[in-house]
Amino acid sequence: MSLKRIAVLFLALFGFCFAACKQVVEQVVEVEKIVEKIVVNEKVVEVKFSDGHEAGDVLWNDGTWSAKAEVASLTALPDGKKPIGVLAFEKGGVPYCVGLAIGTSKSWAARGSTGYTANITALQGNVFGEGETDGSKSLAALKDKCSDYSETNYPAWYWAENFDSNSVQYKSASLKGKWYIPSVYELGKVYISRNAINESLTKLHSLDSSSCTVNSLGTSWCWSRSQHVFEGNCAWNIDFDSGDMGFSYKHVYDSVLVVQAFTY
Repeated sequence: MSLKRIAVLFLALFGFCFAACKQVVEQVVEVEKIVEKIVVNEKVVEVKFSDGHEAGDVLWNDGTWSAKAEVASLTALPDGKKPIGVLAFEKGGVPYCVGLAIGTSKSWAARGSTGYTANITALQGNVFGEGETDGSKSLAALKDKCSDYSETNYPAWYWAENFDSNSVQYKSASLKGKWYIPSVYELGKVYISRNAINESLTKLHSLDSSSCTVNSLGTSWCWSRSQHVFEGNCAWNIDFDSGDMGFSYKHVYDSVLVVQAFTY
């Protein structure tokens, strides 16, 4: 191969790598700009939703809601009620709650599994709402491409799919739905509301640690369901300590939380 040919190939490869890196850098910079707009004195401003609701409101097993301020003043759980989740974000006026338990040390996909290297287009997405933004549609896409789906091969996904049996969650039959790992777009929304969510989690845990097994979302990296566009063996995650968004190899052990859509 001539030196000219080698030079052309090198420049082409360099150009591709540069473009890929440039996109990632631009995304990180944009996230930092977004964070700068919503963080004041290291405290996230209140996130308001429809009908006077805000992040941190609590959904009970009878379908009623309590405002975050009401929850903060509780000295005991309301008679006959158990908490279902804490309001985290809205999409199209629909409220989404975060579940009251956190999975720890869960890999997205185990080494050697089909999903570890598979570049599943339906799972690709980013924090700006491009690509896959609704995590509830992702499990079917994963199972469609990965016939080896199991707890061993896909620990984070399996934990989320079986959230109610893995936790001491309470919920009425009328509220029965599907908890799921959020997309990176949705996970970013959870992070934005984390302070308000944590306030309510802390209160609920102090009142009844059996129905709310965690007192905060923690400060660990959390998996999203979203796969990286360029790296088939990587998926997006967010550091709930610093707010950094990144992507890791799928076998890495991160925390995992779940969300679900409800109604007001």
